[in-house]
Amino acid sequence: MAVAMTNITTDRIDADHVPEGRKGQQLENGLPFVWSEIPVSTPKDVAIARQLAGIAAGQLFASPARRQKTILIASELAQNHLAHATQNGMIRMSGMYLNGIPVITIASLDEGPGIPNVEKALEDGFSTSGGLGIGLGTVKRLSNRLHICSMQFGLSPCPRPPVYKNYTTIVSATIEEQPSDIFNKPKGPSLHVSGLVRPCPGQTQSGDTICLQDDGSFCRMALIDATGHGETAAIIARDAARLLEDLPVSHEPDQVIEALNAALSGSNGASVQVLSIDYRLKKILAVGVGNAACTIYSAGKGHIVVPRPGLVGNMHTPPGQHPIQMASINDIAEDLLIVMHSDGVLHPPDLTDYLSNRASAAIWSQILFQPKNTPMDDSSLAVLRWL
Repeated sequence: MAVAMTNITTDRIDADHVPEGRKGQQLENGLPFVWSEIPVSTPKDVAIARQLAGIAAGQLFASPARRQKTILIASELAQNHLAHATQNGMIRMSGMYLNGIPVITIASLDEGPGIPNVEKALEDGFSTSGGLGIGLGTVKRLSNRLHICSMQFGLSPCPRPPVYKNYTTIVSATIEEQPSDIFNKPKGPSLHVSGLVRPCPGQTQSGDTICLQDDGSFCRMALIDATGHGETAAIIARDAARLLEDLPVSHEPDQVIEALNAALSGSNGASVQVLSIDYRLKKILAVGVGNAACTIYSAGKGHIVVPRPGLVGNMHTPPGQHPIQMASINDIAEDLLIVMHSDGVLHPPDLTDYLSNRASAAIWSQILFQPKNTPMDDSSLAVLRWL
């Protein structure tokens, strides 16, 4: 991969790195997450971005040092929009727990003019803002992961699928409460994961959630879209996440769905997509129920996981029928791209022709996250990329 995309490598997230007391914290207190989008065109907008970054970090991070890093990153990225008079510049902040680790992503998106020399912009001391003067080089050092795409051509062009905004530059900086040495493993293919969850406008809680678990042998990603929105839906999502935390990661997706169906019985139910990656066999199993969607791209082909009609929580299987039909993909290739989303997000077009672009999951998630606004609903999207 080009320098602009791989200055910080990502690898599998290690569940054992998180102390037991922290793993269940998000479930004891609900499912905390943060979300905000700030259009940036005036100095006041930069101040708002700083303030919201501090609030977001305070909700998820225990460490004051992590909170300060979050504020500095948001401030520098927001100031860049003013310094370079970007078109439709925006800061998007999202945060949640992934595999028990509190994670905040701060993304800067705009439609021009672009960064002519990304490698130069990442050098320490090279100011891109004219404000704090810390530059993208320091943003890189403050972040656990940094991914950048810019312009249409060059070492790290931004993908431009139809229907979506033609972002000229996307900068995605990720900060984690407890960074691990898993991000410094020997070079080789690694799994990049990125997720975004936005509550229904006017709501402070979301019935959508993304659950990631990885034990080094298997990776399981589940996207939950509880029926309705607000507190009632959030309780269903919390109960589903609690069950997933207790289930061994080696369980196949159909077993997970059946366990969720029993656990959510009597509730309003949920649409669910569950996907499991066997690292050793390079095999994927996936299953869906309801309106949540999943498309798996591998070896230049797209595979749609056709969900079973209904809702998890009140599934009824006629006698003699297997309750779940799983999708199975063997010998997954290194161009693997997986997109999962709830029905609150517009369904992406066929991305087969874009697999040659080596953009990370962080970049793809920012591009593909386009919520529907009518009718209003919770919105969630998860992207996995093997690079």
